[in-house]
Amino acid sequence: MRLLVLIMGIIFSSSGFSDDFYNVKKLSKSYLKDSRGIVENEILEIHLPSILSPDNNTRNIQSVANVTVKVSLKMSFSVFRLQYHKKKNIWHFYRELEENQIFNANPILHDEYIDPMWNESHKLEARVSETLQEQLRKKGIIKQVKNTQSRCFISIVHGRALCDARYSTWDEYDPECITKATAFKRIDEAWVEILGKYAPWGGMRVDPQTGRIFEMIPIKSCTKN
Repeated sequence: MRLLVLIMGIIFSSSGFSDDFYNVKKLSKSYLKDSRGIVENEILEIHLPSILSPDNNTRNIQSVANVTVKVSLKMSFSVFRLQYHKKKNIWHFYRELEENQIFNANPILHDEYIDPMWNESHKLEARVSETLQEQLRKKGIIKQVKNTQSRCFISIVHGRALCDARYSTWDEYDPECITKATAFKRIDEAWVEILGKYAPWGGMRVDPQTGRIFEMIPIKSCTKN
């Protein structure tokens, strides 16, 4: 009986998660139709890789969804970047970013996390993403970017952090690109970049006991940046 209850709980949880994906994509289609006059057969792809459940925050946001929509034009394509958040189990449209912006550099939640660790981590993730956003703009390829991700490993006790960012394009044969990692040192409540060569997050870590940055399995950083 307990096993049956557990299985049913997993089924309902999975169903609710699937509903979130469906509802957000449906909202995106409606938004583009109402605001841009874009009909469904003009939409080439709706990219929603994940729905994020942020830690406790003062805005009581339950979930966040970043949607990238690729729309067909006569001789090219256009990209729309839409953000949604869920409150009291209802999804709401938050805003539309510019075509030359990326989600991680323009997060819905900034410093509203109750946990100080989450606050510091997400502020640094946005910071390295702003650098990536500028790099993609300069190279003129930001329109081709389908998805981005930034990560930070932080030791507040020792005032050390290691972050990297990655992106993928609409070209399925184009491998995901991981940027070089950036190390930070906390000085007077501010994170200051440490000069040096650091492997991406998978290759290096910050020792939580000592704050020392050490190498694990070396990973090649992206050659595109």
